[in-house]
Amino acid sequence: MPSPGDLLLYAFTNWKSVTWATFKTAVDEISAAYWMQRSSEAQEPASVLRNRILRTLEYLGHCDSDFDRDAGRVFVAPPALVLLPAAGFPRAVVSGARSPDMLAGLRSAIGQAKTRIRIEVRQPADPFLPSRIELEATEYEMFCDLASKFGMAFDEVSAAWSIAQFSGDLKTYLAGLAWSSEPELGWARLDFDPVRETFARPEAGCQPSLRLSSYQDPMRTIRRHYLWQASENAAVDLDWGRYAVFAASGSRVISYDPKTNSASVPAAAPPPRLLGRALVLCSGVAPSRTGRRQGAARLVFPSVPPDIYELIAEKLTNYQPGPKERG
Repeated sequence: MPSPGDLLLYAFTNWKSVTWATFKTAVDEISAAYWMQRSSEAQEPASVLRNRILRTLEYLGHCDSDFDRDAGRVFVAPPALVLLPAAGFPRAVVSGARSPDMLAGLRSAIGQAKTRIRIEVRQPADPFLPSRIELEATEYEMFCDLASKFGMAFDEVSAAWSIAQFSGDLKTYLAGLAWSSEPELGWARLDFDPVRETFARPEAGCQPSLRLSSYQDPMRTIRRHYLWQASENAAVDLDWGRYAVFAASGSRVISYDPKTNSASVPAAAPPPRLLGRALVLCSGVAPSRTGRRQGAARLVFPSVPPDIYELIAEKLTNYQPGPKERG
């Protein structure tokens, strides 16, 4: 029987694109049916679950989102065989749109062709994520033929490396911000604390060189985020804003464990979408969470090659001072 995560991806594939409201409804309905059978288990708050599912689906290459428009939309990505940057025989995972009969079709095609391709399906620990489909072949051409048969994209360069190499970095992102001298919003405000790795009430007399503030829109259930430097401010993407504050304060929060080839970041500060996707597509496995205390919890990305880690770490830490600091 399909898992809740598989059902969600099947639905999004059928719809192709949905509003954020429809996405939330789909997650709520499927999660409610799941929890109804497990009433004794602790449930994740609905808003946290929705945001976590969307972010992880984006990291895995299944979906993309656009919140520049007021309603917000979620788009299913085209189906693809994504090559993993691993040693040994070529290995790839299936990402993007997925139908209920895709797995059976892949198995049938492999069996009929009698090629040396191994297929493995794993159900992730998180029930709200789709199953992981991995293929291993003796030659790249086998993946090309299979991808062509099923209308999938395939590239002999790993997506993790390509995304890590060509995606934007912190310096470029900050240089593109539109700074303004507009006065402070009169809304309820929280400031990001890079030491505690969370938002908190502003501290009197505290004037960091770069401040990330979150404001509660009194008319809508959304928060707006701005970077402040002296008397100037700029609307900012929350993910990049947190790493700007980390870098400005001298905190290098992304780390690497060479023994396990895993990268990690604070759970409260997941990396921007594309860089997170690069980390996840090193393995096709969603990041795991370690530690229970908010300030100590981390997201761990497995099987990340050192060169990809170094490239991503540099992109998250190359802080470029804003106009008031340059002088």
